[in-house]
Amino acid sequence: MDRGSAQCCRLRDYAGQYFAQVEASRGSSPPCTAVCPEIEARKVLTENLADEEIHGADHPELWLRFAEGLGADSRQSASGGRLPETEAMVSDFFALTSGEWTQGLCALFAYESQVPAVSASKMDGLRKFYGIEDARTLGFSRPISSTTWSTRAKSPS
Repeated sequence: MDRGSAQCCRLRDYAGQYFAQVEASRGSSPPCTAVCPEIEARKVLTENLADEEIHGADHPELWLRFAEGLGADSRQSASGGRLPETEAMVSDFFALTSGEWTQGLCALFAYESQVPAVSASKMDGLRKFYGIEDARTLGFSRPISSTTWSTRAKSPS
């Protein structure tokens, strides 16, 4: 892919907006975790936070690598302005995860459980339509904790 093409510029813009979303969403587990009275649910929330911040590269770092793979400056991607739609998504998600713990748990589950399929679709599209193959650029799709989410959701109490 020509890193100066209009398509590549749009992907870099997308990477910057997605970075803003994952960076802002990192703190979404603690509010609902702190007020969660159910130990098993609290374990899932804590495990998700550990997955996001301790195990391997965190999501914001992975999205900066994606932007760099497209030829963007990671500092510009990290400090770029958010679109109103990105601001609204971040605000709504934070509101959901800061309210009742059940609401926060449901919001996190809804988001995390769709990540593997969305990541696979993104990687397929980037390969098929943009010819992107390098592991650094496609590295945003690290092993995802949603297996934990779906396993826990199906486990009998």
